[in-house]
Amino acid sequence: MKEVLTEKKPEILAPTSSYESVVAALNAGCDAIYIGGRHFGARAYADNPDNESLKEIIKECRLRDVKVFVTVNTLYKQNELDEVVSFVKELYLMGVYGVIVQDLGLFYIIKKVCPELKISASTQMTVHNVEAVRMLEKAGFDRVVLARELNENEIAEICARSHVETEMFIHGALCVSYSGRCYLSSFIGGRSGNRGRCAQPCRMTYDFCEGQNKIASGYLLSPKDASLIEECDRIVSLGVDSLKIEGRMKSPEYVYQTVSAYRKYIDLAYDGLNSTVSDEDKRALLQIFNRGGSSTSGYYNGFAGREMMSLNQKNTGTLIGKVISVKKNNATIRLEKNVIPGDGIEIWSKPEHTGTYLSENAKAGELITVRLKKSVNKGDKVYLSFDKALNDLLSSNCKTLTRRRRVDISVKAHIGEKITVIVPEFNTQVYGEMVTKAENNPLESETIVSKLTQTGNTPFIFNIIACDIEKNIFVPLASLKELKRNVVSVIEDSILSNNRSVSELKEESIADNSYSEPKLSVRVHNTEQLKAAINEGVSRIYTSEYTLTDISEAHKKGIEIFYALPHIIRGGSEEYVTKASACDGLLLTSHTDLKTEKPTALDYTFNILNSECIKQLEKMYSPVSYTLSVEGTIDELMPLSGGKSELVVYGRLPLMTTHQCPVGLYKANKKNGKFCSFKDKHGDYYIVDKMGEKYPVVRDCEQCYAQILSSSPIYVPAKAEKIKKYNFGYYRLEFTTETAETVKRIIREYSAFIGKKSDFTKDGNQGHLFKGVL
Repeated sequence: MKEVLTEKKPEILAPTSSYESVVAALNAGCDAIYIGGRHFGARAYADNPDNESLKEIIKECRLRDVKVFVTVNTLYKQNELDEVVSFVKELYLMGVYGVIVQDLGLFYIIKKVCPELKISASTQMTVHNVEAVRMLEKAGFDRVVLARELNENEIAEICARSHVETEMFIHGALCVSYSGRCYLSSFIGGRSGNRGRCAQPCRMTYDFCEGQNKIASGYLLSPKDASLIEECDRIVSLGVDSLKIEGRMKSPEYVYQTVSAYRKYIDLAYDGLNSTVSDEDKRALLQIFNRGGSSTSGYYNGFAGREMMSLNQKNTGTLIGKVISVKKNNATIRLEKNVIPGDGIEIWSKPEHTGTYLSENAKAGELITVRLKKSVNKGDKVYLSFDKALNDLLSSNCKTLTRRRRVDISVKAHIGEKITVIVPEFNTQVYGEMVTKAENNPLESETIVSKLTQTGNTPFIFNIIACDIEKNIFVPLASLKELKRNVVSVIEDSILSNNRSVSELKEESIADNSYSEPKLSVRVHNTEQLKAAINEGVSRIYTSEYTLTDISEAHKKGIEIFYALPHIIRGGSEEYVTKASACDGLLLTSHTDLKTEKPTALDYTFNILNSECIKQLEKMYSPVSYTLSVEGTIDELMPLSGGKSELVVYGRLPLMTTHQCPVGLYKANKKNGKFCSFKDKHGDYYIVDKMGEKYPVVRDCEQCYAQILSSSPIYVPAKAEKIKKYNFGYYRLEFTTETAETVKRIIREYSAFIGKKSDFTKDGNQGHLFKGVL
């Protein structure tokens, strides 16, 4: 028997979006659910319940000792805060266990007005190292949802070196970008993933090019779904608190299948028993949903690689045969699995797939002929896209709530006293009628126990732990039924009692809303850009490459040099503090409890969209400046303006930050968790969409991630007067692929921008400065 290394059994956290999926999750054995309301969550297009339905769901879960986390895990504009806070207050008074939050402004308010509410830091906060976890723990989060990109050793280290609860994803869809760092949907179509409205452009086809040469085509940004069902024995040893299944957009049948499978194998692993997954359970998990015909263990066992990417963007099912001949629209298929009427099949043909439903039984090895609307080819693979028998079985477990909570009770029945039921868990006693001596036909203790434990359709199962019943006694049978009903009622009242009250929020002003003459700040990505920026003269430069001579030249011109930390830091950031030793400060791109006496500035990756967010960040970092969200309009960001604020007014922005580097995947053939051989920053690489838009790919090979940049830079010099009417402290220029000469020209243009008057009449890409996001 295998020894489990931790005493803590992780909870299974199930995805839900409707009452039916809640029933599925509870019946399957989850410990907790997460669900969104009609608004404010990261799955705006799911079939989310209204407040009355949420109230009933919370009640049913509380009665069964199942935690409910409600998702309010998006970013909120200044004028939206009052409404979302009102919603959270309602949840709090309903008795919800916790909320999942991305926006630090909302976190700041909840801590003040709903003091007993548990708050989880969403995966949208891009928490990917111990330092980030520690900082959020210090801030007051009760739980941190870890980035999907972390491997087993990193998760174990975080659990060992922090005290806050941790949550990891174990099954479901993988985003190709770090969550919270994807702006692709936002900048392509105005539907922000950070606000729950991702259009999933990652599931579209793209070309990957080097210069004019096409290297790869297809679903290049679409990962397979993750499944860690075969890792349960290792997962229970990590010390993680919660195991999260992704799938709030999926069916109740998906919820039941995934939750029940993980319930089975986590329990076996935790008990030290054989947790080898059966072929039947593997197939059922694949059948209910997968992309590309197989799943992946994701980053848990290593790093990025082509084996994690899918050839197909939608549900695939399981392989059941092959086309052996085609005659017009009729295809003959040799089956490898049994099929029944109602099963659906999909044939993987080129240029596109086609499928149909079956109307007859057939067995493995037999031939079937199907009529199709589109042509297929001999040799095409055939997948079972809909398994009727499996779906019917799962559906039968999603209709009626059968989950019940075990409650220990004791029974005491003495002549001359009222029959009593003691419920130790809730420290209560419930009394029935007076017990008398039986004149004839005395009640046996077995009869009394039987009547009291017939709990029927209630949420409870009564387990008798002690029985003190005298012989030759009488109690009316009807009174036992009444006593049982009273016990149920008392337990329900004890569970649902709620002494919570909402605290008043005291208004606090932002630490710095002072006016100052606007300045230029610049982010550069190589030494040529750095030297050009120093020569032109700006107020501050953010860089990760410099020499002491560069620092000296900058200081002669009164320019501050801040060391820019990488967007992703796997491991500790101490080495970057050393690298920044000669600089005036640091630019933080992620949460960290970095130990430094140097001033810090916060990048736009902190997603600041409201003033309450700034208040929280002031408490955490006391920054000298903070760059505002790149998803806000200037009107929406106006309440956040002040001497410390920075506004991005030029540059290509990273629309994705990913370890699935296209150069490594499709040129260096990176696979099997190994690093590629192209460890340099050079090369003219692009992702090209079906409209012909080219998105440059830049790389940080030290941390092994790539960024896919916007197809054109934000460029708004003609809007200078509109932008300058607000009191933004710094106008930020973001240089990525520009030459030194372009850097000089842009700085000159924007120096005129912040001067008395700009003569420019034409703009380029305006980003979201004048047209916001959904």
